[in-house]
Amino acid sequence: MPEDFALSSPSCAGQGMFTKEILYGMNLLTLAGFVLMGIGLTFNRQGKVRTPVAFALMGVGTVLVFLGLYVATPATS
Repeated sequence: MPEDFALSSPSCAGQGMFTKEILYGMNLLTLAGFVLMGIGLTFNRQGKVRTPVAFALMGVGTVLVFLGLYVATPATS
């Protein structure tokens, strides 16, 4: 392999796909958590799922949000 060939840019070195900031400082795990919480609330209000399923979706969403905050790269100034 040539020395100048790089698989990723130097600015993103050490960041995985799930921990890279995507939208307003949130990573993919955090966004997926918010989506799951929204789906749980929406489906429960529409009557498509029962309360335990909605509760489980919101719980998994909350875990993903906190996991996304935990694995996020710290801000540098």
